[in-house]
Amino acid sequence: MSMNFPNGSPKVDVLIATYNGEEFLAELFDSILAQSYSHINVIVGDDGSHDGTRDIVHRYKARFPSIQFFDFSAEPTHGVNANFSRLMAVARAPYAMFCDQDDVWLPGKIETTLQTMLSLEADQGDDKPILVHTDLRVVDRELKLLAESMWRSQASRPDRASFKKMLVENAIVGCTTMINRSLLTLVGAIPDRAIMHDWWIALTAACFGTIALVDEPTILYRQHGSNAVGAKRWSLGSLFSHAVDVVAGEAAARSVQKTIDQAAAFHSVYGDQMLPEQRKLVKSYSEIKTMPSLSRKLFLIRSGLTKSKWQKSLGQFLVT
Repeated sequence: MSMNFPNGSPKVDVLIATYNGEEFLAELFDSILAQSYSHINVIVGDDGSHDGTRDIVHRYKARFPSIQFFDFSAEPTHGVNANFSRLMAVARAPYAMFCDQDDVWLPGKIETTLQTMLSLEADQGDDKPILVHTDLRVVDRELKLLAESMWRSQASRPDRASFKKMLVENAIVGCTTMINRSLLTLVGAIPDRAIMHDWWIALTAACFGTIALVDEPTILYRQHGSNAVGAKRWSLGSLFSHAVDVVAGEAAARSVQKTIDQAAAFHSVYGDQMLPEQRKLVKSYSEIKTMPSLSRKLFLIRSGLTKSKWQKSLGQFLVT
């Protein structure tokens, strides 16, 4: 049973980026229809699917109180970042949530997240950019449980998602997040050099606002071969595989370079709005390759720009 909200029931825009998602999309829509909180607008942006994705969307139109469909196939740029950026541009509700086409939402996902969001706005004001995210229940293609908590299975610490940490690694999974209108407006269009839409949005929230977590899984996070980004387990085998990547250097170097490029883009967009110490940190990191090799390592350590796991930090030091 849905709980009463003190100031009524605000609308939430659910933003769904689709591309050839016919295999799992109906399960996702069914899980959204089963939400305990129903004051939502469903906004679908399709990136040029050539399977039955669009047919499924149109089939569900009659079952949703409000659904909008946008065909982005003719747009000059494509991909998940561009898709979500366009969806954010058409979102009009006070709150927006990001939705992957292959997941299943647990019934209280929207309500639980919104309760935390409204509590934070009551304390900090709705002009404060706020992002709320939750834990995930990891499942396989057939929704069989792999891990009750992704945070615990990965031994991750999302509560330590500081601005410094967010410059070098992402701790936020987009399909668990809700953002308020203030953050959505501040983000605007997601630039080409953003690594992922959720990382860029979380970086913006960490710099200018508040990131809050709900220590509860609200989603079945499906793992399969087509995932853009998936959950990783730090088993002995995965550690060995990561060590090979570190020795090879190529994958780690590309990964680190992307964070440097993203920092440069962040400085370009928000340089005038950041606090002086933030601006100096971002600019220095974006120019780190101009420093002598040893100075780079010392800068990472002294600035707190190391990654959360020693395996990743090792690779970071070797290739930076």
